[in-house]
This record gives sequence, structure tokens and C-alpha cells, in this order.
Amino acid sequence: MKSLILCEGKHDKDFLESLIKHIGDKYIGYIDIEKIGNKSSFFKIETYEQKQLIQRVKLLYKKVLFVVDSDYIENDNVYGGYKNTEDNIKNIIKKLDLNDKADYYIMCEPSSKNGYLESFLLSTLNSVQKECIENFLKCSEFRGKENHKAIVHQIYKTGYPDKSFDFSHNNFDELKEKIQNLIRE
Repeated sequence: MKSLILCEGKHDKDFLESLIKHIGDKYIGYIDIEKIGNKSSFFKIETYEQKQLIQRVKLLYKKVLFVVDSDYIENDNVYGGYKNTEDNIKNIIKKLDLNDKADYYIMCEPSSKNGYLESFLLSTLNSVQKECIENFLKCSEFRGKENHKAIVHQIYKTGYPDKSFDFSHNNFDELKEKIQNLIRE
């Protein structure tokens, strides 16, 4: 029986697919990944009903991993920030009656517990790579979260086209463990 990862969007799905490939070929084919959409959609029963996810999860999947960004409480005092995200994800797991088969991972910069996938990925770069990207962001004067997320992702891909992320970095350990748990009995 397969397991399922639910994530926010395309960049999240692409990242998770590459991480799963890195972990090992034995995981490919046993883990499906589905995009839920924006963060607030994660916490609404209607989202799961519209996608018929409740029935599919209960019938087709042995385990589910919710992967959602922490974001910032300053930008969203309901869903933003690590604590709000954690409380809301636990609540939706309970409402969906998935306590026995669901887990979650909150994407963020590990030391601050704020941010999103790109913040997490920046935290895994070596100091030279991180400084290069941060300096470009400062001088470019890009504004807004969505611009920042897209820019960080694109800068890395453009600046380091032959490198994937260093999946051996210890910041990946917890997420790798949660993915590996998806196919364990």
C-alpha cells in the first residue's frame, strides 16, 4: 500500500520528488505527492472534500505526511508562524480523523522556526553560497514574500546549475526520517 505527501505547491512538490530520489529508488512508486494549494487551504475541510482526499486517503494510503510552510506570524496571525501552523495542522489531522496514519513536517529556517521551503533550503547552503544569494537579494531590491521565494529558488538554480542541494546536510535529517517512515510498517 502506498503513502501520500500533501504539500502546498509546485516548488514544494519538485523539491520533495528530488529528495525522495536522493533517499533511494525503493521509495519511488510507493509515495505519491499531491499539491493542496495555498497554506490556508490545508486547514479547510472543504479542500479535502473537493479533492475527494478524505476517502482516497482512508482507502488507498497507509500513511500521510503533511508538509506545510511555517511562514511568518507578522504576515498572517491565524496561520503564520510555527506555533500557529503546528496547532492548525494538528487540528485538521484530528478533524479528518487521520491521527492513526498522519504526520507533519513544517518547512522553515530551523533556528528561527520562520519562513518557508526557500528559507529552509538557504539554511542548508554553505556560507559562500548563502552570502552570494543574500547579497543579490539585498542589492536587487525585490519586495514581497512571493517574489523572494521565487527569486531565491531561481537564483540557486541559475547560479549553481550543476548542483542539487546538499541532502547530506543535517537540516534534512528530520524530513528524510519522516519520508522514510512513510514506507515502514
